[in-house]
Amino acid sequence: MSEEKKIYAQDGPEAVEIAKYLPYFPFKGIPRFYDIGGFLAEPAVFQKIVDIFAERYAGIGIDSVAG
Repeated sequence: MSEEKKIYAQDGPEAVEIAKYLPYFPFKGIPRFYDIGGFLAEPAVFQKIVDIFAERYAGIGIDSVAG
């Protein structure tokens, strides 16, 4: 049985939910800096982010991610 592919819109409901945990800090010389600590403290939100990235980039052959 195959799963139906989930489509995640860039500004969709998942993005709105994630944004609650992603505070913006304007730093001199850095136009956009977001602190990921907010969603790292929320396992369900972090898992949703992983799922979105996995779905978005599944078709381009990525087999590992490092940070």
